[in-house]
Amino acid sequence: MASLEVLAAIVDSNKILNAKIISVVARIKSMIELSPPADPLQHLEIARALIKLPSISSMTANSNHHQSHQGALSLSEDSACLLAEVCLPLLHADFMTKENAHCVIDILATVFPLLPPSTRAVILEACCASLEKYIREQSATYFEAEPGVVAMLALDLLSNFSVDFFSNDWKARVLAVLEEILRKGEGRVACHAINMLTPLLRDDPQLLPLWRCVRSVFHSHGSDDSCSQALLLLCALADLFLPPCGPPGPITQLLAEEDSFWEILQSGLSSPSPLTRKRTSYLLKRIMDALHSNHVSVTPSFSDALFQWDAGLGMEQCVVWDALVLVAETLEEKQIHVIKPVLDSRMKDVLLSAALRSACAGKVSVHVTWLTSLLVRMSHHESVAVKEWAVKFTLSMHLTSDHLSDPRVLKFILGPFMKMLTDSKVYHSCLQRPSVARIKGFPAMDTALPAFFSRCHSELSGHKREKFFEDFFKGMSDEAWDGSCLVFIFQGLSQLPAEPVLGPEVLSCVRKLLTTSCSTVELHVRGALHCFFLRTLMRIIDTERVNPEAFASVLCVISAAEALQRGEALWQEVSQWMAAQSHEAWSPEAMLQSLQHDCAEHLMSAENEVASSVQLSRMLLLALDAHVVSHEHLQLILRPVVELIASAGTRVYLDASRVNRALLLISSLLEEMRCGCDEEVIAMLSGCIVESFMAFATRQLTELQEVAHMTGINHQVAFLRAMLSVDKLRAVMWECAHTHTLLNTCVQSILAEQTTALSQQLSKHASLLFAVALSRHAPAHVRLNLKQTLFDRWLPVPCFMKPPDWVDKDSSSDDLQLGLTWGMLSSEHVSQQWALLSSHLGTEEGCGFRVSPACIDACLCTLDVLSPEALLPLLNCLKCILAEMPEEIQLRILQLAYTTLTEHVQNLSFWSLLDAFLPLILTEHKYEQLQLAADEWLSRLLELGQEKSGLANMLVQHLDRHLLLRPQLNLISCLQKTLLFGPVHSKGRRFSIEVHQYLLTLGEALPTNKLRDGSSRCDRMVRIRALSLLAKLSAAASRECHALLLALLRSLMLQLQQLQAVSGFKSYSNSLSHREKHRIVCAFFLLETVMNEEFVQTCFAEYVWSALKAESQPSVRVYLEWLIARLMLKHPFMQQAMWDVISQPTSEKKASYFSSVLCILSHLSKALDWPAPEQEAFYERAFPVVLPWCMAHHFTLRVYAQACLLSLWQHCSQRSLLLTRFHLLQHFVQQISSSGDHARVLLDNFTCLLHPICDLSIETLVSTLPRLCDIVETEWLSVESFDPIEGSVIPLRNPSPTLAQCQQGLWKVKSNKSETEVVTSSSAEGDIQKKIIPWQSMIPEQDLDLTSRKRVKRGGLVLVTSLIDKVPNLGGLCRTSEIFGVSEFVISNIGFTRDRGFESLSVTAEKWIPISEVPIARLKPYLESMRREGYTLAGAEQTAQSVSLTEYAFPEKTVLLLGNEKEGIPVELIQMLDVCIEIPQQGLIRSLNVHVSGALLIWEYTRQHLAAPSSS
Repeated sequence: MASLEVLAAIVDSNKILNAKIISVVARIKSMIELSPPADPLQHLEIARALIKLPSISSMTANSNHHQSHQGALSLSEDSACLLAEVCLPLLHADFMTKENAHCVIDILATVFPLLPPSTRAVILEACCASLEKYIREQSATYFEAEPGVVAMLALDLLSNFSVDFFSNDWKARVLAVLEEILRKGEGRVACHAINMLTPLLRDDPQLLPLWRCVRSVFHSHGSDDSCSQALLLLCALADLFLPPCGPPGPITQLLAEEDSFWEILQSGLSSPSPLTRKRTSYLLKRIMDALHSNHVSVTPSFSDALFQWDAGLGMEQCVVWDALVLVAETLEEKQIHVIKPVLDSRMKDVLLSAALRSACAGKVSVHVTWLTSLLVRMSHHESVAVKEWAVKFTLSMHLTSDHLSDPRVLKFILGPFMKMLTDSKVYHSCLQRPSVARIKGFPAMDTALPAFFSRCHSELSGHKREKFFEDFFKGMSDEAWDGSCLVFIFQGLSQLPAEPVLGPEVLSCVRKLLTTSCSTVELHVRGALHCFFLRTLMRIIDTERVNPEAFASVLCVISAAEALQRGEALWQEVSQWMAAQSHEAWSPEAMLQSLQHDCAEHLMSAENEVASSVQLSRMLLLALDAHVVSHEHLQLILRPVVELIASAGTRVYLDASRVNRALLLISSLLEEMRCGCDEEVIAMLSGCIVESFMAFATRQLTELQEVAHMTGINHQVAFLRAMLSVDKLRAVMWECAHTHTLLNTCVQSILAEQTTALSQQLSKHASLLFAVALSRHAPAHVRLNLKQTLFDRWLPVPCFMKPPDWVDKDSSSDDLQLGLTWGMLSSEHVSQQWALLSSHLGTEEGCGFRVSPACIDACLCTLDVLSPEALLPLLNCLKCILAEMPEEIQLRILQLAYTTLTEHVQNLSFWSLLDAFLPLILTEHKYEQLQLAADEWLSRLLELGQEKSGLANMLVQHLDRHLLLRPQLNLISCLQKTLLFGPVHSKGRRFSIEVHQYLLTLGEALPTNKLRDGSSRCDRMVRIRALSLLAKLSAAASRECHALLLALLRSLMLQLQQLQAVSGFKSYSNSLSHREKHRIVCAFFLLETVMNEEFVQTCFAEYVWSALKAESQPSVRVYLEWLIARLMLKHPFMQQAMWDVISQPTSEKKASYFSSVLCILSHLSKALDWPAPEQEAFYERAFPVVLPWCMAHHFTLRVYAQACLLSLWQHCSQRSLLLTRFHLLQHFVQQISSSGDHARVLLDNFTCLLHPICDLSIETLVSTLPRLCDIVETEWLSVESFDPIEGSVIPLRNPSPTLAQCQQGLWKVKSNKSETEVVTSSSAEGDIQKKIIPWQSMIPEQDLDLTSRKRVKRGGLVLVTSLIDKVPNLGGLCRTSEIFGVSEFVISNIGFTRDRGFESLSVTAEKWIPISEVPIARLKPYLESMRREGYTLAGAEQTAQSVSLTEYAFPEKTVLLLGNEKEGIPVELIQMLDVCIEIPQQGLIRSLNVHVSGALLIWEYTRQHLAAPSSS
């Protein structure tokens, strides 16, 4: 064996002469026979050494032509057999690597022509055996490097056999192996097998089994992987199934008529994989071309086929299918401006009409599933705008019964389409433009979704309809929904025709949906959602299958406070619906029996007792209001409950848990009777039940032994509160002696000494709960008694001692749970102590309460230890006692309260705490430090309100109450910030606000609008309430209000001045700066009452002129022009400033400023009510001043001056003034009127129609003018949201509708001889960006790479970029090279292709082009080797002998070398080149960017060689 290795080394060193190769080979053969190597890879090492000999290597290099170079030695048959014998064992090697496999292929392909038939037969047998082994074991990774390498090695060898060599048996065996590889093998192995064995597959009978294999691969799993595998195989078989030339064979016809083929393509169109979609487009275009070019018709045997093709329709048919392919390929783009025109013009106009057209002779029709495939693709698209388009398109499709019955269409609707509906982003741009009367229009979904659901309902019938909606609801329960989206879904479903569809199994799914998706939704939105949901159930629930108990289980999920409250509209709808049911389960007898059974079950069962009580009480009252059960029936149902409570006081051994459940049911029943308790119920509860309950509760206080008993106490306290909330029952309860006994027992327990015994502490806590409930509704004599017996001797103690039995216990899970429960009890106990004190402080008896040091300590301790949920009673107490505390204590207490409040913004108790905290800081404080802190907290709360909707709204409501009672100058800053309030929300938050606003616009049509004040969370209401407050203060006649408003005006003036100083990039149109300036000038009009003559003359006149001059926003200037005109009419001395401005030379003023002054002059002329001589004097001064500017060079000045002149002349004519005195001017005015189009446009503008006096109203300020000035819609305020303001100097509505009917104005008139309005450009109809590739140019071999290496196309252009060091240039050149079909892209470091800068410019081009790595150090040898292969070496460089690009003819085999960005091509490499090419230039810069230069050269090469075939 050692000698064999030595011989191999000698051979490897090329020291053996060519003439002795035969003897060397013979020697190796004998040595192998005597001592075969233990490792098969040693065979390969020997063969690799032999193949390096010049004679054999030259033969290897020319193996494709089966001839050697001149001077090469020809092998004998024995030598060839020896090499085959050396390599054959490697066909079965278990550790074959890819590199070794290529070597074996090269060697065996070299010697194959010299082998005798017997040896070829051995090779054939070995190849088949390797492939069969691969099929058996392909699931196991028995290859070291890559599975399937040996299988592809065998396939490469099989390709060397001629077709004639295969006998029928061998051919059958090979084809059988091929079929198994297609079914079970890897995609690359299967494609390799197809490519290698193509000569055996030319006959159609052999292709049918291959198609069956592809079909079985697709149907094997039905996943994206199986679809990708099937498409890969179809692309590999494309030349056999779809011949590129000549008439298609029977297999082509078979494919076109079989639905499985089109199912594969449809799955490929919607695949998430870009490569799979590319293969689909390739196959689609190829088969369409084959059918069209050969005039083949495809007429399936069944009507619902996925594809049909009528050769007689010609190009009309091609247009439709080309549109489908165009849409599919355009969706590969990311730019919406490229995608949307194609969707609108092709999918919407061409494909939709063809898909909805019934298949008939003479018409092109497309199966609707092609559209759903494209829509599925859109659901995966990166652009949200594409998803929005897909949603709108789907909702607009008029699907028929046949379409909705197709399982593929249903799969789309219940899958990708529903998934898109869950995304709130798809609703953003589906909003309608608002009308004049509405703040924000309603989303288009309110019409599209109901129409869609109604079409589905009307098209389907019977079982299909039930199945569709059941599947839809079940699919909804499996998705994660945004509550705002569900509002529109259920609103659409609530408008379905009333017909039974849903069964009981769907109700559980919907209940799950409501409990999971609505927990974090805003209350008003959740109430609306519940309302639409109930309306949906009442329309489509099947009462034959759904009994009242199942219906009630869903009702108990809905909150009474948010949606389903007795006496309101929704409650009446439900009760009327129940009354209309005629099925046996809903009959009065069945309902009575069911309710009695449920009542008995509730008293016996301890599971979900709270939900059970709500469900039972709600159904009782609904049935009562629906007249399904009568009051006598109600008494019969509740009799066991009432009797149980009535006997609880005397029956000592009665089960207390049953009594507590009975009390819980009654309290739930009374809670549901919010609009008033029925007299029959009052009569039932006002008997001995009160006395018995009081006795039972008193006894329970002495029997508390465990924490678990507190649950029963809570039920008893809830019952007590419910009874006391009813006036008649409250009177009965206080007449009962046992009530006073219970109260006295509670007082004694509260005053008792603190102990650690569990029973005594539980009794003290329970007594506190009862005392709080009783004290809130106690009559005067009881409150006086409580003051003497309790409040004069007791203060809250912020502690609750843990029982000694729990102190030393181990931390087991049960003990931890007990500790947690005890902590909750302790917190509740401290909170209830303050609640008890609060009930006392809020009465007359509580006046004069003395704040002791112990009380202060208790306040501080409570703020330190209690959770935010328990702090509300303390804050209510602080309203009465805070002012009596020292300054430092007040500051400390409020600081602790503020910290707790802001740290729990997301807590449910935040709003109640905020409501209690705001009066504490809005009160005017005597201490300066405390006042400064309060102002700072108010400012921070308003900042927090930018993100927390509703916070600023609550603050401005408190501010309203405080300022109207006592105007405080310290609140000016807070008032100013509320006037300027208006956050710029994110798109997601803005959508929630728009949904909320829409719900408010529904008014009484949505019952929840009456239940809850939804406007409390609307950010627009902050400014509405602030402006209303300003109007109220302006209407007040007090000096305090006047001083407050004057100080506010000065502060707003300073704020506007600061905003106008902001740089331009921050004050763009509708920016936050622009909006704040608009809000300030709106407030100026409401503050006009404080602008007396002295203030205007000394301060405001100069200020407002400077503000107008500094303002850059046209909308703000409109308000300032209007305000100045109004002030001039009140204070004529201001007119002189206007005349001074007009008299200044042009260079001293901006065109916009001068235009505004001309508008002011026009406003004045409209509202002059002076005597005629004064008016004449005004016009005599105006005309000579304005007339010269009508001929100014500046276009804008000239147009505004002409418009002003026309306006002045029009007003003069109406008043018959000066017409004869200015007769020459009359001719000039007529000339302007006839030819001055721009002036007429401005004259018709709303600014010329705005009357400075008559049009002043709240409606004009906040609604009409913002719309006309093109201010963003979020700034528009609804005048309906303003309450009438008594005594206000500004009316709420504009008396004339003229201004509101105007259109938006033009801010800039363009000078254009042929146009008088702004030109709107539009592209030609049907003209779109079309990025589509013919199938002939798609080269699927690049996708079907068989050995995971890119095969270099020899004989084309090779681009060498090794000298370039900037990665973006390399990425751009790679993309250019791929587009123009460069054969090979050479780069200095292959790692550059993974650089982010490279990938951003290459756009995945590196995946589709062969790339080689040639470092700069190896560049010279590489160029020499390319020259030896016959390539011409060309370089892009300017040299003394360089050739112009326009004069150079590129050889086909060209290597193009690009130079470095700075240094170009080095001299030593220039000397190697055959030619240097330069690009002719005409500018002064001496060079182009290397990417641009390379692109020009590549294109010129491509242009020359594309034109070569045609020219020849």
